[in-house]
Amino acid sequence: MVYRALKAFKRHGASIVMEIPTFPYEDELKIQGLKGKPKLLVDRCYRKKCAALIDRFVCPLFDKPILGTPTIRIRNGIDMTNVTARTPSLDPERIRLLAVASMSRWHGFERLIEGLRRYYSDVDGQKREIVFNVVGEGVELEKYKELTKSYGLENRVIFWGRRFGDDLERAYNESDIGISSLGMHRLNTEISNPLKTVEYLAKGAPVVCEDGEASIPSDSPYRLTVPFDDSPIQIEDIIRFYDRVYHERDAERVAKEIRKFCEETCSMDSAMKPVVDFFQSK
Repeated sequence: MVYRALKAFKRHGASIVMEIPTFPYEDELKIQGLKGKPKLLVDRCYRKKCAALIDRFVCPLFDKPILGTPTIRIRNGIDMTNVTARTPSLDPERIRLLAVASMSRWHGFERLIEGLRRYYSDVDGQKREIVFNVVGEGVELEKYKELTKSYGLENRVIFWGRRFGDDLERAYNESDIGISSLGMHRLNTEISNPLKTVEYLAKGAPVVCEDGEASIPSDSPYRLTVPFDDSPIQIEDIIRFYDRVYHERDAERVAKEIRKFCEETCSMDSAMKPVVDFFQSK
């Protein structure tokens, strides 16, 4: 159907730009198992024919030709008008981590659950109270739940299922740090730009993300970088990050500063400018 649509557009003289969210993308389909196999087979049959009809591919952080077609390099952006800033308040009793996701393999939240197990298994020193709130559903959810139960972390890893509207806003307001995708390295990419990071920044939340994340500079005070591999997350690093971000600072002011950064660098206008420039040149 896509191929027929592209041919029809071309017959009418249209300039065609198509986005590929991740490239190479085969690993993303393969890890979907039986669900992804039919998509992959169809894609292999038609992708070269489709590419011949496309003027430009658009791919975040990728600027080499794809299937012989030139690429426009962009970054993931977000429509800030549809995202309200969070209004946080710190809880002096605990550090609250938040993941809002569809729970796919590239989210890698078992790395954080494993990190919590190691942190609380170590009997040396007084432990800070850490709560990891997980919002959403998906194919990896049961694995996360089973891991949490086997480690006895039910009071530290809380699964809320899907949340919408005011309930979702409350989850953001009652959190201190956003946990971005921790398994992007599994997609066979060296540089990543998951939309999840941009969403947290738009809400005004500091983020934990993998090395190679391009949405926010590596030296930003509102970013904690973790290794680009499957190693457990070091909870001590998260604690130090929390203390750096919030020590003697107003949480709402922190949120406003992060959101302002996102408006300047991750807005949809900023992200899509290269594509607009291409069409204007045509």
